[in-house]
Amino acid sequence: MNVQTLLLTGLLFSFASAQAQQSTTEAKKESNKEVSTESKATDEQTAEVVISSMKNPDLKPYRIMSAGMDAYDENRHLAPQAPILFKLIPRDKSKLQDTNWDNVKLRLASDDASIPIPLIKEGSFQLPRDKKAYEDNAELLLNQKKSSYSFRPDIRTPGIADNVLRRGDIRLECEMTVDMAKKEMGFILKSLISTILLKTDWCETKRFVIFYYSTKEWAISMKTIIGDQSTSGKFRGKTFYPNFWDKTISPDTLYEFELWPSASLERKQEVLDQQKFIVRTGSDKTLKKFEFIRNGNVYQIDMPLALGVFNFQLEADEGVLAFASAQDNGKLVLEKPNELKLSESKNSIKIEQAGVYRLSLDFTKIDQPKLQIQSLDTTANL
Repeated sequence: MNVQTLLLTGLLFSFASAQAQQSTTEAKKESNKEVSTESKATDEQTAEVVISSMKNPDLKPYRIMSAGMDAYDENRHLAPQAPILFKLIPRDKSKLQDTNWDNVKLRLASDDASIPIPLIKEGSFQLPRDKKAYEDNAELLLNQKKSSYSFRPDIRTPGIADNVLRRGDIRLECEMTVDMAKKEMGFILKSLISTILLKTDWCETKRFVIFYYSTKEWAISMKTIIGDQSTSGKFRGKTFYPNFWDKTISPDTLYEFELWPSASLERKQEVLDQQKFIVRTGSDKTLKKFEFIRNGNVYQIDMPLALGVFNFQLEADEGVLAFASAQDNGKLVLEKPNELKLSESKNSIKIEQAGVYRLSLDFTKIDQPKLQIQSLDTTANL
């Protein structure tokens, strides 16, 4: 992936998690003022909203969300049966399964109005079309810590299975996301990106990367289904390239994912048997790969490691599986088994003595993979 693609991907899919740049200091003060006065409201009102005493609840300008709703109206032909929804996504994906949505409260607030926005299912919600809220520059207020959640479109045609994405649905999500991003970013940055992509419709560029966003689950295979025909598709864990620039592909095309958690142990073993696991270090220009040697369901590699922090990615050479430390900080501990999770994140370990180290990747329990890093000696000439 080149730098321009990374730039675009980061801009489009990180903007929703940042506090709106167009909100002025005064607007933030007004939001905080509303929070403090909310506690004085009646019990009946607070039972619906419950912003409590948090000083800086997360917020998103209604005008930015409205840009997404406008894009939905303009591109409704892509998913004519899908209702317009948005979704709250925890930034820390490891906490998604533990999220108690009953404790997450959302409201649309301006200087003289406050409208509770109920969550429908696992963070999904609908926004009303409200001209006054737009004119008053209302904010969506969330009773959670700043930037702990992101706001994203959630377009799904009814009747589509959870492990299947419909092309028209995700294309419509793309159009909504892009228009929301353009509304939020400045004119200069918006013009720069359009210049880089050579298109004003960013979804149609070949450099655009779309995320298969399951958040809970990891895909091990994907089929592209057009009518009665299906073919294997290119993907990587939770990402794939839908080629929106190819207008000959029907919006009714389906992408069906086989998910690792749903696979049987026999199927998981079959997938493992097809993989060659590697340690990948460095950047694009200094990329180095080191292949594990397999012995049953245990993979080992001996590597000379220098003094300092060793950063690396642990993955299958074809990208079907990738693992990182199950710890939130991504750090590994020497001389003990470290629990792993499916993730493309980097691993890191502190090396206090230069030498040769053995990395042992253990799939004896397929659903509980572990990585142990042990010192073999401290005499390597590094």
